Parts: sequence; structure tokens; C-alpha cells
Amino acid sequence: MITGVTGDNRSENVKDCEINLEFFAVKNSSGQYFRNVGYGGYGKSWVEELGKAKIYTKIGQARSRVTWFSRKHPEYPMPVIIKIIANRAVVLDETERVKKALLSKQRAEARKEEKYTKQKIKYAEEDLKRAQEKLEKLKNKNNNI
Repeated sequence: MITGVTGDNRSENVKDCEINLEFFAVKNSSGQYFRNVGYGGYGKSWVEELGKAKIYTKIGQARSRVTWFSRKHPEYPMPVIIKIIANRAVVLDETERVKKALLSKQRAEARKEEKYTKQKIKYAEEDLKRAQEKLEKLKNKNNNI
């Protein structure tokens, strides 16, 4: 049963919808599930919990993994494919969370813009001060001639 990210199916903002999805996992003879080990192949390849397993969306992907394992490790029994059927999904209303996140991003952008504007004003004031000093030097030089 899929209950969404938070698993909260009691909220009034949550709606059920009927679905029919199939997923696949690879299971060895010891009852462990295959998982991706990442770049370089370091780490455990087989895990006890289905929640940590690599879940395939197409049966061809799982078949390919079984073939690969059987070819590379013929000394072990051939793994099997587990078909997982999901027939219920819960749709969560995320509007409040998204509004809060967008407001936070807008505030951060406004603070950043304010910081850059203050910095530009500071640089402009420094440029003005240097220009006025240069003008005074030129006036003094012209008066001395």
C-alpha cells in the first residue's frame, strides 16, 4: 500500500486514487534483495529489507540484473524476480508547504538584492568621493598656475 511521503492518510487534504502499477525487485536464494551499490561498486549488494532494495519499473531491467548476476557468479543459485503490485496511491496536498517555501525563497532573494544594492551605493559613494578629491586637486593645480 502506497500512502505517500508522510504516510498520513487521515488528513482532510489527502485524496485516494485508484492505480495499477507493477514494480520489480531481484531476490537471491538467501531471501535478500539486490540494491545498487553506486559508483565503483563498493558496499553491500544485497540487503534484508525490501525498502532498501533497488526497485525496477520495467521487468526487462530486473531480468537484465538476474542474467548479469547468473553470468558473473555461476557458483550461486540464480536470483528470482519479485513482482510488486501497487493498486492504491495517496495524493497529498502540498500547497501550504510550497507557498511557505516560495515565500522563504522570495525573502532570501530580497535580502540578497538589498545587500547588493547597499554595496553598490557604498561603491558609488566611494567613487564620488574619489572624483571630488580629484576635482579639488585639479582646481588647486589650475589655481597655482
